[in-house]
Order: sequence, then structure tokens, then C-alpha cells
Amino acid sequence: MKKIVSGSLDGADDKMLAAYDTAVAALEGLYAAHAAYQGKITDAATTLDRAGIRAPGFAHEPKPDHFDPDFFPSFAYGGVASAVRVDGTTHAAGDVDRWVRQAVYGVLWNHYETQNLAGKIGTDSAPTLLENRG
Repeated sequence: MKKIVSGSLDGADDKMLAAYDTAVAALEGLYAAHAAYQGKITDAATTLDRAGIRAPGFAHEPKPDHFDPDFFPSFAYGGVASAVRVDGTTHAAGDVDRWVRQAVYGVLWNHYETQNLAGKIGTDSAPTLLENRG
């Protein structure tokens, strides 16, 4: 029996750590892509706003005569560009944490038999392999 398991785990921990590093790099890439997209949304919204092209306001408010439903910025509380409509397409990056949660949640959902994720997602302790990595 010892011969059967001897060496069977060689390199397995390295593969696990490499997969972890790939996942972290992908999440960093997601953060960077989100920041770049939000930056473009902010730039476009600011450009439109400075040109006097304003958000349409609430649905019950009258629109100005020059209002173009295909081009307008949207700003959230504090003046942060939340979206921009350009060429008839609305661009909104949303919160980056929602993107990350959706990615993680989707993978967990596909791999947990009980699909009771509330307790499984809530932990913040590192797996032993990562703790030992240093």
C-alpha cells in the first residue's frame, strides 16, 4: 500500500498553487478591465456634460427640446458617472465587487452538491496550503 501512494502527490501542491495564482491574476485582470471601462464611461460622460448634454432626469420630467435619447450621461450621487449612452447604447460598468461575486458564486454553485453557499462563501480563513506558502 505504501508503494501505491508513494510519490502520488509529488507536484500536486505546486499545481494547486499555480491554479490559485492564475485565478488571482484573472481577478486582477477583471479589476483592471473594470477600471479601464469605468474610466472610458467617466470620460465620455464628462465630455457630454461639459458640452451641455445633460442626463434626461426622471421619467416624469419634460425633456429639453435638444434632448437626444442616443447620447447622454448619467451621474450618481456625488457626481460619479454611473453610465453613459453613446450611439444608442448604454454603457455601465457597475460595481466591481458584483462582478467578482458573480464569478465566484457561479463556480461555487456549479461544484457544490448541496448548493447551500451562504456558509461556504462567508469564510475568510486561508487554506492550509496557502498559509504554509508564506
